[in-house]
Amino acid sequence: MQILKQSTARTVLLGPFLDEDDGKTAETGLAIAQADIRLSKNGGNIAQTNNATGASHDELGMYTIPLDTTDTATLGYLFLIVHESGALPCWREFLVVTANVFDTFCSTDQLDVNLTNVAGTGQTAGDIAALITTLDTVADGVQTDLSNGTDGLGALKALIDTIDGLVDELKAAVITNAAGTDVAADIIAIRAYTAKGILKNVAKPNIPVLMVDSTDHVTPKTGLTVTATMSHDAGAFGAAAGAVTEIAAGWYQFDAAQADMNADTIIFRFTATDADATQITFLTSA
Repeated sequence: MQILKQSTARTVLLGPFLDEDDGKTAETGLAIAQADIRLSKNGGNIAQTNNATGASHDELGMYTIPLDTTDTATLGYLFLIVHESGALPCWREFLVVTANVFDTFCSTDQLDVNLTNVAGTGQTAGDIAALITTLDTVADGVQTDLSNGTDGLGALKALIDTIDGLVDELKAAVITNAAGTDVAADIIAIRAYTAKGILKNVAKPNIPVLMVDSTDHVTPKTGLTVTATMSHDAGAFGAAAGAVTEIAAGWYQFDAAQADMNADTIIFRFTATDADATQITFLTSA
């Protein structure tokens, strides 16, 4: 469907007109007069074109048909039909649009999107400016109400301010301990000890060790002489400061010294003189 600019003269092509007997031969010599060119404007009754000039053959059975400003004056659908004796009927549909719309599509104009109505009421630039001023006044009034307590808004603001103060006090209480220092550092230190081990810097901890048979890994081994060696922070193994004594059947206790515990990663290795006893390795870390 072709668009036409409202109230603007335009010559359009119509066809091809074909022989009414064989339906394929182009009719190039038709005498199409004004009365033969019929129009229906936006669903109205069909009537002859207003332009007194008839149609002229272009080529291949296509005819040029002039439309004047009256023919294109009505917005909406424009139906054009010609049924000339000796030829099959031809027709075309057009859409007549405003100059602004047509020139936006076919020239350099832009669609008009200016605000002209609000809720069905026509508006002017002054109306919009007045509305903005009114909104600004209302906003100023709300701000004033928040400050002086009108309509309870002031009380609400005071409550919000009180809650905000309580939150600040709670934050201050949470992040400092009794000594007035930041609790965050204490939490980090506690987390480090509990996540990796609990023996770092413990004064002379007693570490129980079970020695079992190296074959079945179940039967406790008693009466062993067990020695302890240790490695600090992935260093070489060396003698541990504490002693190992048997405290129950297969259970031996290592009395570690404070000096043994001052490292981030500590590995204890317990070795028995009995070759049938399984060697135990105990790992702890900060």
